[in-house]
Amino acid sequence: MNIKRLLIVLVITVAVVAVATQATSMWMAPKDNVQPTSSYKDGDKVTLRGSAVCLKHTNTGNEQTLECAMGLQAESGEYYALKDTSQDYSLVSKVNASKKVEVEGVYRSSTTNAKYLQSGTIELTAVRPVNK
Repeated sequence: MNIKRLLIVLVITVAVVAVATQATSMWMAPKDNVQPTSSYKDGDKVTLRGSAVCLKHTNTGNEQTLECAMGLQAESGEYYALKDTSQDYSLVSKVNASKKVEVEGVYRSSTTNAKYLQSGTIELTAVRPVNK
């Protein structure tokens, strides 16, 4: 009878520790990927050069999905999400990952709960390839 009680206590203890560990990892997930705000103001017209990239997730402490949110790593090192303003997505379709591009558009502040590492969003009005 004592062995049965001991096993029950052991199983409950392991379950409590497992739940506490999972909850702690969710609350204490690293936040070092959150990027500072950009020097641009909401609504500024901008022209940026850089490399087309898949934006990184801000929360790297948990499981992540494998989609590619197209963005730009500007020559300054900041990351920007890209939003196509054309109805047929013809602007963002010109952006190939790891290629150098120049983008024009309107800067929009990123939300505080951004899913991806970014200093804001560029609402695209033009995209041009850059040959080194």
